[in-house]
Amino acid sequence: MWNHGDKKVTGGFLSNDGLFYPFYPNTVYVKYVEREQSVGSVERPWSLVTHGGNISDKARVLLLEGVIPPNVCVGFVSENNLAIDPYVYLRLE
Repeated sequence: MWNHGDKKVTGGFLSNDGLFYPFYPNTVYVKYVEREQSVGSVERPWSLVTHGGNISDKARVLLLEGVIPPNVCVGFVSENNLAIDPYVYLRLE
């Protein structure tokens, strides 16, 4: 991505399904975890999956409480909203 002109990307991770999630400043990736409550309802809290390393401790605590801090972009791993298919990106398909 860096060689293709995207100078904001600082790294990334490859998910189990083969998609690449790039790290950008102030971007975190979260994943929903479904838990059934005692009354039969389903709670969907999220867990912090990863980030590019520049998220403050205060922002991390807010995220784990389900609050999105200002100036932080959240990508949901299950929705693939920021994911890149490397084969499509590199035109290998």
